[in-house]
Formats: sequence, C-alpha cells, structure tokens
Amino acid sequence: MDMFSAFISSFATILQPEVLAYMISGFLIGTFFGAMPGLTSVLAIALLLPITYSLDVVSALVMCSSIFMAGMYSGSITAITINIPGAPSSVMTAVEGNALMKKGYGANALGHAALGSMVGGVIGVLLLVCLAPVTAKLSLYIQTPGKFSLILFSLIVIVISHKKFIIRAAIASLMGIMIASVGIDVMQPISRFDFGTEALMEGIDMMPLIIGVFAISEIIYQTQVGKMRLDVGDAAKQIKRRDFFPKLSEIKTIGLWTYLKSSVIGYMVGVLPGAGGSVAAFISYADAKRRSKNKEEYGSGSREGIVAAESANNSMCGGAFVPMLVFGIPGDPTTAIVLGVLMILNSDNKCDTANQV
Repeated sequence: MDMFSAFISSFATILQPEVLAYMISGFLIGTFFGAMPGLTSVLAIALLLPITYSLDVVSALVMCSSIFMAGMYSGSITAITINIPGAPSSVMTAVEGNALMKKGYGANALGHAALGSMVGGVIGVLLLVCLAPVTAKLSLYIQTPGKFSLILFSLIVIVISHKKFIIRAAIASLMGIMIASVGIDVMQPISRFDFGTEALMEGIDMMPLIIGVFAISEIIYQTQVGKMRLDVGDAAKQIKRRDFFPKLSEIKTIGLWTYLKSSVIGYMVGVLPGAGGSVAAFISYADAKRRSKNKEEYGSGSREGIVAAESANNSMCGGAFVPMLVFGIPGDPTTAIVLGVLMILNSDNKCDTANQV
C-alpha cells in the first residue's frame, strides 16, 4: 500500500506544470541529439549540466531521464531512414528498419520502433519502481565471469544473426575486438597497440567508429547502385499520416509476449553495470529471432526484430537507474552524469540548510 501511495504521489508530482515542462523539454532535446549521428544523450546531458544546477532534484532527474530515454529511441530514426544508427543500440534496428525503408514501409518501421520504445520504457520504469531492491541484490552475484559470458553471448548473437554471411560477421566481430583492444588496459595501466602514438593511448571511441563505418558503407553502396539522389517530393506525397501508426494486425502478429519479454530482457541487462543498450538490443533481437514463427523475414525487414530491439534498449534505461539509485554505481555513462547532477544538487541543499541554521 505504501508503494502504491508513493507511486500515485510521484505521478501527481510529474503532472505539475513546471515538472511536465522540463519533461517535454528533455524529450525534445533528447530526440534531437539522439537523431543526429554523433550527438548522443550523454553529450546532451553534459552540455545541459549547468542548467540543472538551478533546478530542484525532481525537475533535474525528470529532465535527465527524459533526455536519456528519448535519445535511446531517436537513434532509430536515422537507423531506419538512412541506415546510419544514431546510437550503438540502434544497430539491429538499422538492419531491419532500413530494409523496410527500401521496400517503401519506412513510416511503418518508424511507427513500430516508436511503439516498441514506448512499451519498453513504460515496463522498464514499472520494473524499476517495483523490483529495484531485489534486482540490485541479484546483480551483485553477477561478477566478472558472468559479464564476460554476457558479452561473449552478444558476440555470438552478432554472428548467428547473419546466417547467409556468417564468415563475414565473424570477421567483423574479430575486427571489433581488435579495435576495442587499442588503448590503455582498463585493468592494468598498460598501453596496447598504440604504435607510439599518444592519440591512440586513449583508445578508439565507439560512437565515431560506428557512425563512420555505417555512413561510409552506405555512401559506397548508394554510389554503386546509382541511387544517391532520391526524389523526396514524390516519396513525401506517397506517405500518409496513418502510415506511421502500426496496424493492429501487425501488432497481433508480433505478439504481446514479444513486447513484454524484450522489455524484461532489456531491464535485466540494464541492471548490470557496463552492459548498455547495445547488448540488450542484441540479446533481445537474437531471442526474438530464435523463437519467431517468421524467421525468414529477419535480415530483410522484420517488424518483430525492430520491436524486440527497441523495446529492449529503452527498457534498459529503467534498469540502468537501479545500481545508480540503490548503490550509487552508475550503469552507463549517462547515469554517471545523472549521478553527478544528483550529488551536486544534494550538496547544494545541504549548504542551504546549513546557512539557514
């Protein structure tokens, strides 16, 4: 009963005009930064950090959370439309969504991505409210071997999700491991594969790498097929507003269980510090593909694959807040900045209280 009362009280607080305005502002900012390849929610919160100093704890937390979740979703916009993920967690969405885009169902793919993100976000928040203490204790039992197994499983998912090009996928995975090995070791202060260059000592940032690989490959592909110039005017005339809303028959085909299961997977992955939305999306996508009745659609435009990936990476946001709120351990870079905001606001409140005394 106490939890229910607290939930109702929190919901009433969010509906206050001032808090609601910050939530909408955070959503718009996060959507813009997430949809622009190279601009992530981490950068958005970091740039807006000075603004949060003047806010109260609730408004700051709501605004940062809105930016976080909106940025996680909006990475699918460029992933579907131009095959360039706005965030690493949107890679699998690009695989399926852009295939639908090329078939003329881009608006429908965007609609399914939005619906999956909405369901995943809601379920992630509900699980955060109801199961935060329990899942936090369970996460402590997953040590380094467990995290290694999770990452290894994600790499296996990448390979098996491309049945027609398993060798290429394996080579790409190995190249990714090699690139990730560049820089100073996280366990020991030893520089690896820097070739005497100071710039490589910090390693290769993942976001520019992913954007560069996808963007360059897409440009080369479009150049080869001779479709670099698109008739946007004719395409816009064919798209209607109702095309962005998923059909009820498509939702039934995907199944409610896919939404729920993918959201739970994303939440549980988010609880593990350092896992992130990309791992959640890969695992959920692989599980959905393994249990799907329409496996032949995967890789060529599967709406079920889009829903699985987007539900997981958005519910991951709720899970990422668990170690931060319970133990003070941020689950990813975004929650690390949010934790810093809360610590600063908490110290300011203590100073104000001391001055009043």
